[in-house]
Amino acid sequence: MATEMKLFRRESGDSVRNKSGVGLHLCLGLFLLLFLWQPSGQGQPTSILSPDLVLPGHLFARAVSVALDRHQHILVADAGAYHIVYFNARGVPIDTLGRRGNGPGEFQTLTRIATSPEGDWLFVLEDMPRRVHRWRLHPGLRHIDTRTFPSLPPPARWPLELWAISADTLILRFAASLIDAGFHGLYRYQWSNRQLHLLLPLRENEVIRREGRRTIFPFLARQLVAVRPPHGIVLAWSDSLQVVLHDLNGHVQARRRFRAPSPPPLTSEDWARARRLDTRFAAASLPRLKRTHWPYIDDLLLDDVGNIWVRLTRGWPDEQRQSTRYLVLTPRGNLQTVDLEGPIDLEVVQNGRALGLRREPDGTRSVVVFSRIRLRQQGATQE
Repeated sequence: MATEMKLFRRESGDSVRNKSGVGLHLCLGLFLLLFLWQPSGQGQPTSILSPDLVLPGHLFARAVSVALDRHQHILVADAGAYHIVYFNARGVPIDTLGRRGNGPGEFQTLTRIATSPEGDWLFVLEDMPRRVHRWRLHPGLRHIDTRTFPSLPPPARWPLELWAISADTLILRFAASLIDAGFHGLYRYQWSNRQLHLLLPLRENEVIRREGRRTIFPFLARQLVAVRPPHGIVLAWSDSLQVVLHDLNGHVQARRRFRAPSPPPLTSEDWARARRLDTRFAAASLPRLKRTHWPYIDDLLLDDVGNIWVRLTRGWPDEQRQSTRYLVLTPRGNLQTVDLEGPIDLEVVQNGRALGLRREPDGTRSVVVFSRIRLRQQGATQE
């Protein structure tokens, strides 16, 4: 017992030294914590992600849309060459689909492409001929058929976007004009019975009206749409901080808000550039909007696990930027950020991979693949 007491006996000054040691350890621990920890804010990343695969722009005359099949093979719609280039997951060309012409499997224009959820079917949209083509990708690559959409009641006329819900069902966005001004809405098309009907009317995009004409500019607010089965349809007004989630029948399921920094100011230089782009407006006659800033966001995407991706406004689309920032709102309400190298338009995010188009300084568009997308599934805030 005496030995045990000796082990715990304090000599003079021990108490002060022990307290100093504890304080020193606490200070060192706090310093390391502050050094290693970075405030999450909106889930800001520690670095900018570089692409793991680049299909350079010189491979294409004008790449306009991309998609993935069930084996993560890459499909690129080349509107300048009037065909679709089929690559394997490593970027090696496999085949081309279609050619210029008016027949089945031939293209006059190439607007958008989309694959079915399981990745076995490819759909190709042409806006001006109002046609859609269907290819079977697996098993065995072959063209199945080509359809011309039935006429719709005015003012809906031109198909501008499409999403494949299944091998038999498409959702398309039709608009009254090819410049996307005026009425537009979402329509459901059934391949088996050729029926096309209105699913969801959409808010009209902001336009400048002058002498019976409508003009759009990148700094005007617009309705953004994303569709991904089975998660549904997401709508966002680009000048709002709210997204609205619908089911695939068009019924509202939830409303969610996100936080974003203030958008860039709308400057006199922006208005001067707008006048140069549209010579119909004289310098004194171009009306000035009430807004003083660009919209908050300019792109919307829904990935395969239900995350909602919104891109912070970058300004003029042709401006070369070092990186692109997307805010990602998870199904549980956690808001995070993903920074990607270069000016990126994401089109597909699935299985931890992000696929998109990157505008190059020479005006071409490269296809880029980011294979290290990791999001933390935590937090919960939802209206």
